[in-house]
Amino acid sequence: MSDLTFWASVAKLILALPVVVLLAYLSLRMTASVSERSGKGSNIEVLEKKVLHKNQFLYIVKAGQAFHLMAGTEHSMTLIRTLDPEEVKIPELKALDSDKFKGILTAAAAKLGRSA
Repeated sequence: MSDLTFWASVAKLILALPVVVLLAYLSLRMTASVSERSGKGSNIEVLEKKVLHKNQFLYIVKAGQAFHLMAGTEHSMTLIRTLDPEEVKIPELKALDSDKFKGILTAAAAKLGRSA
């Protein structure tokens, strides 16, 4: 009976793990989407963030029409210098296409269903 209980627990884990991973992925996507929308219309934007070390970052920040290179840790922010607009490359943001995402999610669910 002990072996049966063990294998039942393993089977539950194998079935639950993809669900947890999917929910984590969806929550991260939704959080990113909400944070992107909340910044629209504001005068301050973080254009880029680069991790230097565990708690050390470089930021390119647009405040109004000015661009700034800043260093940050968990306890402080420091202005390194103001950048000329010609020095800054602004990436084009692509909107999330919900139909495309829905298609990818449906295909992944179908693939998961076939493998089970």
